[in-house]
Amino acid sequence: MEQYNSYKKVKNNKFTNLIILSIFIIISVVIFIIYFLINNKEFGFSSNISSYANSAQENLNKGKYSEAAADFDKIIAIAPKDSKILAYAYSAKADAEFLDNNMSSAESDYNQALLINPELKDAYYSLAKIYRAKNQKKAISFLEKAISLDPKNIQKPSNEYILDTENLIYGGMGDNQKVIEISTKMLSFNPNNGDAYFERGTAYSNLHQFKLALDDLNKAMSISSAWNTYLVRGSVEKSLSMKTQACDDFKQIKTPPIDPGYVLGYKDLSDYCK
Repeated sequence: MEQYNSYKKVKNNKFTNLIILSIFIIISVVIFIIYFLINNKEFGFSSNISSYANSAQENLNKGKYSEAAADFDKIIAIAPKDSKILAYAYSAKADAEFLDNNMSSAESDYNQALLINPELKDAYYSLAKIYRAKNQKKAISFLEKAISLDPKNIQKPSNEYILDTENLIYGGMGDNQKVIEISTKMLSFNPNNGDAYFERGTAYSNLHQFKLALDDLNKAMSISSAWNTYLVRGSVEKSLSMKTQACDDFKQIKTPPIDPGYVLGYKDLSDYCK
Protein backbone atom coordinates (compact mmCIF):
# COMPACT_ATOMS: atom_id res chain seq x y z
CA MET A 1 0.00 0.00 0.00
CA GLU A 2 1.48 3.30 -1.10
CA GLN A 3 1.92 5.77 1.74
CA TYR A 4 0.29 9.10 0.98
CA ASN A 5 1.34 12.42 2.47
CA SER A 6 -1.90 13.59 4.04
CA TYR A 7 -0.80 17.19 3.96
CA LYS A 8 -0.87 17.22 0.16
CA LYS A 9 -4.09 18.70 -1.24
CA VAL A 10 -5.52 19.46 -4.65
CA LYS A 11 -5.17 23.21 -4.26
CA ASN A 12 -1.91 25.01 -3.93
CA ASN A 13 -1.96 25.51 -0.16
CA LYS A 14 0.44 28.46 -0.20
CA PHE A 15 -1.80 30.36 -2.61
CA THR A 16 -4.98 29.43 -0.74
CA ASN A 17 -3.52 30.43 2.61
CA LEU A 18 -2.34 33.79 1.29
CA ILE A 19 -5.81 34.54 -0.05
CA ILE A 20 -7.35 33.68 3.31
CA LEU A 21 -4.70 35.66 5.15
CA SER A 22 -5.50 38.70 3.00
CA ILE A 23 -9.09 38.43 4.20
CA PHE A 24 -7.82 38.38 7.78
CA ILE A 25 -5.86 41.54 7.08
CA ILE A 26 -8.94 43.35 5.84
CA ILE A 27 -10.84 42.19 8.90
CA SER A 28 -8.04 43.36 11.20
CA VAL A 29 -8.04 46.78 9.56
CA VAL A 30 -11.80 47.10 10.00
CA ILE A 31 -11.56 46.08 13.66
CA PHE A 32 -8.70 48.52 14.08
CA ILE A 33 -10.70 51.43 12.65
CA ILE A 34 -13.82 50.56 14.65
CA TYR A 35 -11.80 50.29 17.87
CA PHE A 36 -10.29 53.70 17.30
CA LEU A 37 -13.57 55.42 16.37
CA ILE A 38 -15.14 54.14 19.57
CA ASN A 39 -12.29 55.62 21.61
CA ASN A 40 -11.33 58.67 19.56
CA LYS A 41 -12.41 61.13 22.22
CA GLU A 42 -9.93 59.58 24.60
CA PHE A 43 -7.05 59.55 22.12
CA GLY A 44 -7.87 62.81 20.42
CA PHE A 45 -6.41 62.26 16.94
CA SER A 46 -8.98 60.25 15.00
CA SER A 47 -8.45 62.22 11.80
CA ASN A 48 -4.80 61.20 11.26
CA ILE A 49 -5.18 57.59 12.34
CA SER A 50 -8.34 57.06 10.31
CA SER A 51 -6.66 58.59 7.27
CA TYR A 52 -3.63 56.31 7.55
CA ALA A 53 -5.83 53.27 8.19
CA ASN A 54 -7.97 54.04 5.14
CA SER A 55 -4.83 54.45 3.03
CA ALA A 56 -3.52 51.09 4.32
CA GLN A 57 -6.82 49.45 3.41
CA GLU A 58 -6.63 50.82 -0.13
CA ASN A 59 -3.03 49.71 -0.56
CA LEU A 60 -3.83 46.21 0.70
CA ASN A 61 -6.71 45.93 -1.74
CA LYS A 62 -4.35 46.92 -4.58
CA GLY A 63 -1.65 44.48 -3.50
CA LYS A 64 0.68 47.30 -2.49
CA TYR A 65 1.86 45.61 0.67
CA SER A 66 5.02 47.63 1.36
CA GLU A 67 3.01 50.86 1.04
CA ALA A 68 0.43 49.47 3.46
CA ALA A 69 3.18 48.62 5.93
CA ALA A 70 4.42 52.21 5.68
CA ASP A 71 0.89 53.45 6.47
CA PHE A 72 0.82 51.31 9.60
CA ASP A 73 4.23 52.68 10.57
CA LYS A 74 2.71 56.17 10.57
CA ILE A 75 -0.01 54.96 12.94
CA ILE A 76 2.56 53.33 15.19
CA ALA A 77 4.43 56.63 15.43
CA ILE A 78 1.42 58.48 16.89
CA ALA A 79 -0.56 55.77 18.70
CA PRO A 80 -0.57 55.76 22.52
CA LYS A 81 2.07 53.47 23.97
CA ASP A 82 0.95 50.10 25.34
CA SER A 83 -2.53 50.56 23.86
CA LYS A 84 -4.62 48.00 22.00
CA ILE A 85 -4.58 50.26 18.98
CA LEU A 86 -0.77 50.11 18.91
CA ALA A 87 -0.85 46.31 19.09
CA TYR A 88 -3.33 46.17 16.20
CA ALA A 89 -1.09 48.49 14.18
CA TYR A 90 1.97 46.28 14.68
CA SER A 91 -0.04 43.16 13.86
CA ALA A 92 -1.57 44.65 10.72
CA LYS A 93 1.83 45.95 9.60
CA ALA A 94 3.23 42.44 10.06
CA ASP A 95 0.37 41.05 7.95
CA ALA A 96 1.33 43.39 5.13
CA GLU A 97 4.98 42.41 5.46
CA PHE A 98 4.02 38.74 5.41
CA LEU A 99 2.20 39.21 2.12
CA ASP A 100 5.21 41.14 0.82
CA ASN A 101 7.35 38.09 1.68
CA ASN A 102 9.34 40.14 4.19
CA MET A 103 9.29 37.42 6.83
CA SER A 104 12.01 38.79 9.10
CA SER A 105 10.22 42.11 9.58
CA ALA A 106 6.85 40.38 9.89
CA GLU A 107 8.14 38.11 12.65
CA SER A 108 9.58 41.07 14.54
CA ASP A 109 6.35 43.07 14.31
CA TYR A 110 4.12 40.13 15.31
CA ASN A 111 6.28 39.68 18.40
CA GLN A 112 6.08 43.40 19.16
CA ALA A 113 2.29 43.26 18.89
CA LEU A 114 2.21 40.34 21.33
CA LEU A 115 4.41 42.18 23.82
CA ILE A 116 1.74 44.89 23.94
CA ASN A 117 -1.26 42.57 23.76
CA PRO A 118 -0.46 38.89 24.45
CA GLU A 119 -4.00 37.84 23.48
CA LEU A 120 -3.86 38.50 19.73
CA LYS A 121 -4.99 35.17 18.33
CA ASP A 122 -4.24 35.98 14.70
CA ALA A 123 -0.67 37.06 15.54
CA TYR A 124 0.13 33.64 17.01
CA TYR A 125 -1.44 31.99 13.99
CA SER A 126 0.63 34.07 11.58
CA LEU A 127 3.83 33.40 13.51
CA ALA A 128 3.09 29.69 13.12
CA LYS A 129 2.95 30.14 9.35
CA ILE A 130 6.37 31.79 9.42
CA TYR A 131 7.85 29.02 11.58
CA ARG A 132 6.19 26.17 9.71
CA ALA A 133 9.18 25.70 7.39
CA LYS A 134 11.99 26.28 9.90
CA ASN A 135 10.73 24.98 13.25
CA GLN A 136 7.66 22.76 13.09
CA LYS A 137 7.41 22.16 16.83
CA LYS A 138 7.46 25.88 17.55
CA ALA A 139 4.87 26.45 14.81
CA ILE A 140 2.59 23.92 16.46
CA SER A 141 3.04 25.60 19.85
CA PHE A 142 1.94 28.92 18.32
CA LEU A 143 -1.13 27.27 16.80
CA GLU A 144 -2.11 25.66 20.09
CA LYS A 145 -1.65 29.00 21.86
CA ALA A 146 -3.97 30.66 19.32
CA ILE A 147 -6.66 28.05 19.96
CA SER A 148 -6.30 28.34 23.75
CA LEU A 149 -6.98 32.09 23.55
CA ASP A 150 -10.37 31.51 21.93
CA PRO A 151 -12.08 28.43 23.45
CA LYS A 152 -15.50 29.62 22.24
CA ASN A 153 -14.18 29.89 18.66
CA ILE A 154 -15.56 33.35 17.94
CA GLN A 155 -12.44 35.10 16.62
CA LYS A 156 -10.75 34.89 13.24
CA PRO A 157 -9.07 32.74 12.05
CA SER A 158 -11.41 29.99 13.22
CA ASN A 159 -10.10 27.18 15.40
CA GLU A 160 -11.17 24.77 12.68
CA TYR A 161 -8.87 26.48 10.19
CA ILE A 162 -6.01 26.63 12.70
CA LEU A 163 -6.39 22.90 13.35
CA ASP A 164 -6.25 22.28 9.61
CA THR A 165 -2.93 24.13 9.46
CA GLU A 166 -1.69 22.06 12.40
CA ASN A 167 -2.87 18.95 10.56
CA LEU A 168 -0.81 19.85 7.51
CA ILE A 169 2.31 20.14 9.66
CA TYR A 170 1.77 16.79 11.36
CA GLY A 171 0.99 15.21 8.00
CA GLY A 172 4.27 16.52 6.64
CA MET A 173 6.04 14.99 9.64
CA GLY A 174 4.39 11.63 8.92
CA ASP A 175 2.60 11.56 12.28
CA ASN A 176 -0.58 9.77 11.23
CA GLN A 177 -1.93 9.34 14.76
CA LYS A 178 -1.82 13.10 15.31
CA VAL A 179 -3.53 13.69 11.97
CA ILE A 180 -6.34 11.38 13.07
CA GLU A 181 -6.63 13.15 16.42
CA ILE A 182 -6.70 16.64 14.94
CA SER A 183 -9.04 15.71 12.10
CA THR A 184 -11.48 14.37 14.70
CA LYS A 185 -11.27 17.71 16.55
CA MET A 186 -11.95 19.55 13.28
CA LEU A 187 -15.04 17.43 12.71
CA SER A 188 -16.29 18.36 16.19
CA PHE A 189 -16.40 21.97 14.95
CA ASN A 190 -17.83 21.10 11.55
CA PRO A 191 -19.12 17.58 10.80
CA ASN A 192 -19.31 18.47 7.11
CA ASN A 193 -15.60 19.25 6.71
CA GLY A 194 -14.59 17.20 3.69
CA ASP A 195 -10.88 18.00 4.12
CA ALA A 196 -10.94 16.56 7.65
CA TYR A 197 -12.50 13.31 6.44
CA PHE A 198 -9.93 13.14 3.62
CA GLU A 199 -6.98 13.81 5.94
CA ARG A 200 -8.18 11.29 8.51
CA GLY A 201 -8.98 8.70 5.87
CA THR A 202 -5.51 9.11 4.35
CA ALA A 203 -3.91 8.72 7.78
CA TYR A 204 -5.94 5.56 8.43
CA SER A 205 -4.82 4.16 5.08
CA ASN A 206 -1.18 4.89 5.92
CA LEU A 207 -1.69 2.87 9.11
CA HIS A 208 -3.31 0.05 7.08
CA GLN A 209 -6.66 0.55 8.81
CA PHE A 210 -8.38 0.25 5.48
CA LYS A 211 -12.01 -0.14 6.54
CA LEU A 212 -11.85 3.02 8.67
CA ALA A 213 -10.05 4.74 5.81
CA LEU A 214 -12.71 3.76 3.30
CA ASP A 215 -15.50 5.00 5.55
CA ASP A 216 -13.85 8.44 5.89
CA LEU A 217 -12.97 8.70 2.21
CA ASN A 218 -16.55 7.86 1.25
CA LYS A 219 -17.74 10.68 3.53
CA ALA A 220 -15.18 13.04 2.02
CA MET A 221 -16.38 12.11 -1.46
CA SER A 222 -20.02 12.70 -0.52
CA ILE A 223 -19.13 16.27 0.46
CA SER A 224 -16.79 17.15 -2.41
CA SER A 225 -15.20 14.96 -5.07
CA ALA A 226 -11.56 15.54 -6.01
CA TRP A 227 -8.97 13.57 -7.96
CA ASN A 228 -6.80 12.90 -4.92
CA THR A 229 -9.76 11.49 -3.02
CA TYR A 230 -10.45 9.16 -5.95
CA LEU A 231 -6.81 8.12 -5.94
CA VAL A 232 -6.47 7.43 -2.22
CA ARG A 233 -9.87 5.72 -2.07
CA GLY A 234 -8.96 3.61 -5.11
CA SER A 235 -5.75 2.52 -3.41
CA VAL A 236 -7.67 1.61 -0.27
CA GLU A 237 -10.19 -0.37 -2.32
CA LYS A 238 -7.29 -2.17 -4.00
CA SER A 239 -5.98 -3.16 -0.57
CA LEU A 240 -9.46 -4.48 0.30
CA SER A 241 -9.56 -6.51 -2.97
CA MET A 242 -12.38 -4.33 -4.32
CA LYS A 243 -11.01 -4.22 -7.87
CA THR A 244 -14.15 -3.02 -9.65
CA GLN A 245 -14.58 -0.07 -7.29
CA ALA A 246 -10.84 0.71 -7.27
CA CYS A 247 -10.65 0.85 -11.06
CA ASP A 248 -13.87 2.88 -11.28
CA ASP A 249 -12.23 5.46 -9.03
CA PHE A 250 -9.05 5.34 -11.10
CA LYS A 251 -11.02 6.17 -14.24
CA GLN A 252 -12.18 9.42 -12.61
CA ILE A 253 -8.59 10.73 -12.52
CA LYS A 254 -8.29 12.50 -15.85
CA THR A 255 -4.69 13.69 -15.59
CA PRO A 256 -1.73 11.87 -13.99
CA PRO A 257 -0.63 13.76 -10.87
CA ILE A 258 2.74 15.52 -10.74
CA ASP A 259 2.66 15.98 -6.96
CA PRO A 260 5.38 13.71 -5.50
CA GLY A 261 2.95 12.67 -2.76
CA TYR A 262 0.76 10.92 -5.31
CA VAL A 263 2.92 9.82 -8.27
CA LEU A 264 3.80 6.35 -6.98
CA GLY A 265 0.26 5.68 -5.80
CA TYR A 266 -1.08 6.62 -9.21
CA LYS A 267 1.36 4.28 -10.96
CA ASP A 268 0.52 1.45 -8.58
CA LEU A 269 -3.21 1.83 -9.20
CA SER A 270 -2.68 2.23 -12.93
CA ASP A 271 -0.79 -1.07 -13.10
CA TYR A 272 -3.48 -2.77 -11.02
CA CYS A 273 -6.25 -1.66 -13.37
CA LYS A 274 -4.57 -2.62 -16.66
